Amino acid sequence: MNEQELIEIAKNTREQEKILELSVSPYSNVRRVIAKNPHTPQSILKELQYDSTVNVSYVANQRLSTKREFRDTDLVNKCVICNKDESTFYIECQKCQKVS
Repeated sequence: MNEQELIEIAKNTREQEKILELSVSPYSNVRRVIAKNPHTPQSILKELQYDSTVNVSYVANQRLSTKREFRDTDLVNKCVICNKDESTFYIECQKCQKVS
């Protein structure tokens, strides 16, 4: 499956096995959608909170009661805190002027 298909599955799945599988996807946008998915358990969010991609870890962090600290340099890129739907990433982000 391609990234767009995986994003759609990640947005809509309630299956814990599928959420676990997609939480380690090579695509950061898929992992970010899993971090946004309301059916993602806290245990997976805790793992994603320390994802190597700040876009993913920031979203997971927002959903947890125990927050980690982010350096100001982590948040310089406005894409990290952007709320755009990942399924429109390739369309919307090409036009965005937020990138530092």
